[in-house]
Amino acid sequence: MANKVFNRLLASTIFAGILGLSAQAHAASWSGRLNGRPAYIYDVSQPVRVAIINNMSSTLPDDDREMVTLARHTNAMLIDVNLDWPYPDESAQRVLDVLTAGSKTFPDHPEIKNLNVVLIGFSAGAAGAAITASSPLLSNSDPTKAPQRVLAVATFDELDFGAYLPPAWVPHLFLSDPGDYFGGLLTNVEDMTPPMTHDAFARALAAQGRPITVVSQPGDWHGGSNYGWQHKITSRFTRMWMDDILNRALPAAAPTTAPALAPDWRTNTSAWRAAYDVVKNTNTKPWGNDEHMVNVVIAPKSSYKDPRSYIWLPSQKIANLWNGYATTGTLPAESAAATFQSLIPLIRPNADATSRDGADSAVTTVTGGAPATPSYTSSCGFSASGDANLIINFDRAVLSADAVATGGFVSGAPRAWSNVLIVPLKRSVYSPSIAIQLTNIKPADGSAPLNIAVTAKYAAPCP
Repeated sequence: MANKVFNRLLASTIFAGILGLSAQAHAASWSGRLNGRPAYIYDVSQPVRVAIINNMSSTLPDDDREMVTLARHTNAMLIDVNLDWPYPDESAQRVLDVLTAGSKTFPDHPEIKNLNVVLIGFSAGAAGAAITASSPLLSNSDPTKAPQRVLAVATFDELDFGAYLPPAWVPHLFLSDPGDYFGGLLTNVEDMTPPMTHDAFARALAAQGRPITVVSQPGDWHGGSNYGWQHKITSRFTRMWMDDILNRALPAAAPTTAPALAPDWRTNTSAWRAAYDVVKNTNTKPWGNDEHMVNVVIAPKSSYKDPRSYIWLPSQKIANLWNGYATTGTLPAESAAATFQSLIPLIRPNADATSRDGADSAVTTVTGGAPATPSYTSSCGFSASGDANLIINFDRAVLSADAVATGGFVSGAPRAWSNVLIVPLKRSVYSPSIAIQLTNIKPADGSAPLNIAVTAKYAAPCP
């Protein structure tokens, strides 16, 4: 497969979430290595239910709040495994070997070697995850016969054709950002003849009955996200989508004697469909002039009547969440009772918040966590000029906030852009760091406001 590219610097921020749930937060959590691969189990005192296989270029185990939340919900094992697109069978064997190593490491967990798996990949890693899912070591060509180990596949910013697809009955989440050569909705599928856009190809797959979900502008791609402001719903939507899939796909009991047969989702009666048009150059918040979905329609599969081709959504809940983001650019709160919270603060080392120059620094949490005031810190993020922007993501749209700084100053009023708050900053030549207090951050839905504290050291470039 030609021209497969990893942007390691960008990918390192894709899953560099704020860890609100650490391995140490649960007495029975475990972090270590299996076959030399970083691994994490939420609760080793309980049967492990599923293995989440990460093929991003950044490590996943216990380093991403949303994935740790998924692990908590399902008592999953998170593990990094290299899945190479030219070698699907060898990659599948690595998955099986690491599961076997898990049962050997934990003799009281015979189920680990039999676990069903979810495969996640970015860029060339997406092709690797998808083709590995179709290896006969993991998926029989007959969906009614063993093995059927794969419960879901998520491909970040790449969608390929032919062999580089998961089995036709496995739920497939494709995250697409505008202009991305390997995954933009309006760019063509790599090496495909005759040419076809990723959007048209994804809908064609859905028309064949494949359970494929498409998300436009989730906040990452090979060259930066929309305006570089990082909507960053990637991890959150992926977690909610996988939660929904796993809640219905996991076997009733842990597979202690033999692997369970993963279901065929083409016959899922609770599925929904979504139709949309794709436009660009509309200068519309929060999409700017980049491609995005308009004229969005969702409906149950059983009553879908829109003449346009469609994509697949696993349930009404996911359909509503997907629709909220596709139409407004803000991923809705997962439930009405959900507490308003910040997601991933970033420091952008440039006076222009829209610039893609320079490396963003994901801020790591110190004391974080709602309902207490989250407190974040960063070890880098300011350019030599001392100008930067603090970019904070939230789980819903925001309207306004107040900001003050120590060791520097806020050089303009905070700006709200959909679910993102941008705070322009300038350093003081006498201070090695800057502390920003954000108060009265008002969400658009009228829920209680939030206060946040952020400290950033002056250092450039970011690692």
